[in-house]
Formats: sequence, structure tokens, C-alpha cells
Amino acid sequence: MLDTLIVRKLARLKQTSQWLDKAYIAGIPHDVMTAPLDDDPQTTHTLYLNQNSGALSRVMTEQQGKKRFYDFMAHRKTQGILWASHVLVSTAEGPLYHSRARTLNVGQPGEAVFQIPAAYQRAPKVKPFDVAGLTIRELAAGVYFVGQDWGYTLFVDAGDYLISAGTWQMSEQAGAWAKALSKLRDSTSLDKPVKYHM
Repeated sequence: MLDTLIVRKLARLKQTSQWLDKAYIAGIPHDVMTAPLDDDPQTTHTLYLNQNSGALSRVMTEQQGKKRFYDFMAHRKTQGILWASHVLVSTAEGPLYHSRARTLNVGQPGEAVFQIPAAYQRAPKVKPFDVAGLTIRELAAGVYFVGQDWGYTLFVDAGDYLISAGTWQMSEQAGAWAKALSKLRDSTSLDKPVKYHM
């Protein structure tokens, strides 16, 4: 969360924002309000605005009973923009992230920076592989990835023989490696011996 962008968005959310109360942070009075900062109705955003400077000091998000705090500190002003040079992100368990080295560069308008390039195309939807059963994928010429669920073996066709790397099975009796080799041979007609296994 960037404090400057939250304040900018807050200016557009006047109708849907709600003032709640007054609170003190480090002895300084703050207006406490809620605002729908994203489209998720399951998340509440509580904002703390310094009554003296107008700076955003804290944002608390709550989703499914879990709270996360964003504390914005050491505010500075650059070309009329008030921003926090330090930020601390934490939960009830303790700090998650602390930065004391934030910077702000003012220059090119944001709309120009974030324009989608003319040649941009959306990536096609990716259909995940069904790995419930034993699967085989040829990653490159002569390189095969064979396995099931999250246990795989890599087979490399080295000319007169195969090299296999890695295998995992719940027990020795599962025979995952032997099943993978059998699947490779059935699917590719490779009847070469495995000379090396790593």
C-alpha cells in the first residue's frame, strides 16, 4: 500500500467513506474513517488521518478476522506531495516489513507511466496439467518429465542409454521410479537402458 495513492483514491471516495471517531497516535489527534479501497466487500479498511497535517498515518485492513496494519511515518513533502519516508507493516503476531528508505520521484504523470504498450497482448489462458494420474511431458528434444502428483523423475536420452534424475515416493514399495520408466518406454518407444541415476 502506498500512502500517496491511498489519499488520492480517498479523494474520489467521498460518498462511500465514513467518519468513525477520533484517536490519538503518539499523542497526535487523528480522524478515524472507513473507505472501500478495493472491490472486496470482505475486507474493511480503517484509515487514520493526522488532524494537524492531513497525513495518512495508519491503515488497518481486516479480512476474515485477520488484521494487518500499515503505519506511515516520517512524512516529507516533495513538490507539494505529502508522503511517508518510513513504512511498517505488521499483524498481531509482529512486524512483517519495515522500510526506512522510501523515496519519491516526481516527474512524468502516472497515466503515461502506466499505459499499456500498443503491441501488448493478453497471454492465453493456461490449462493446468492433470497430474492425478501418471503423466509424461517432453520438455525439450530427448528430455522427459514423468511422474504423478508431486513426485517426478527427469529422463534424458543420451544416445545409447538414458540418464534419470530425481524421484520421490511415499514408500519403497510404491515403485514410482519403475512406473515412471515404464510410462516413458510405453509412450516414446525408448527401449534404452538407464545407465545413470542421480
